[in-house]
Amino acid sequence: MVLRGNKKMTKLALSIWFLVWLDSCMARFSMSGPVLTVTLKDLEANSGDSSKWLDISTLRPVGHLSFQSSSPPLPKWAYALKSVRGNIQYNHAECVTAPSAIELDFRFAKEGLGDLQIQPLYNFRKRTTNCVLQATKGNSINIVARLSLGPKRLVDAIKGNFMFDIPGSMSLSALKVSPGINFLRNTPSLTLEGITGSGRTKAVLNLQTNDSTVTVV
Repeated sequence: MVLRGNKKMTKLALSIWFLVWLDSCMARFSMSGPVLTVTLKDLEANSGDSSKWLDISTLRPVGHLSFQSSSPPLPKWAYALKSVRGNIQYNHAECVTAPSAIELDFRFAKEGLGDLQIQPLYNFRKRTTNCVLQATKGNSINIVARLSLGPKRLVDAIKGNFMFDIPGSMSLSALKVSPGINFLRNTPSLTLEGITGSGRTKAVLNLQTNDSTVTVV
C-alpha cells in the first residue's frame, strides 16, 4: 500500500512539474494568428443550391499560424538555443484533415563559434522534408547547405562564402572565395572576388563548368 501511494505521489509531482515547466516555456513565446482566408466568388454561382453553402470546399479556406520565441526558450537545458520560430500553413485544396506545411527555424549561437540556423520544412501533401542549414561566423564565414531527407539524396546543394583579409597589400584589402556545388544538376562553381582598400572596386572571377567570366566593378 505504501509503495502504491508513493507511485501516485511521484506521478502527481511529475505532472505538476511538467505543467509548471510547460507554462514557463509558453511564456517565452508570442503567437500571431490563426489567420483564416476564404474565397467567396463562387457563392453567387451556387446560390441556387443551398447545400453548397455548407460545402467548405467552395470557400477554399487558407490559413496560417505563426509563433516566435521572445527569449531563449530553454535556457537551462539548451543554453545555445537562442530563438525558435515556426509557421503552420493550411490549404484545404491541398490537404483537408491536416496542415499543408510546417516550417520551423532554430537558431543556435555560442561565443567564439558563431551562429547555426536549422530550418526544416515538412510538406504534408507531398510527404517531403527539406532542411536548410546555415553556419555563420561574423563576416568571414557563411556556409549554406540544402538537404532533402529522402531515400534518393540527402544533400541538394552546398555553398560557402569565405572572406580573407590581405594585410600589407597596396592593391587588394580582402579576398572572397565562394565555392559551391549543386548535386541536383551536378554542377560545381567557384567565385573569387578581390576587393580594393576603398571597397569601391573589385574584380570577380566566376568559374563555371560551361561559362566562366571575369568582371571588374
